[in-house]
Amino acid sequence: MKHREFYNSPVLNSLVTEYESIVQSGSMKYYEASDFLQLVDYYEQETMHSKALEVITQAINCHPFSVS
Repeated sequence: MKHREFYNSPVLNSLVTEYESIVQSGSMKYYEASDFLQLVDYYEQETMHSKALEVITQAINCHPFSVS
């Protein structure tokens, strides 16, 4: 998959939309480590570094022993 296609994928757009909605509501949902990595990649690509750091914090809280 090409880099641009990844960032235009409906699956990623849905993940980002869902994550932002959940964060805005003040709650949190369990996400797989791979989902967090996709979100971090997306926010970094969009130069939204503070959002990427928020996702990293959530990922560490959810998966404290994951090394990926």
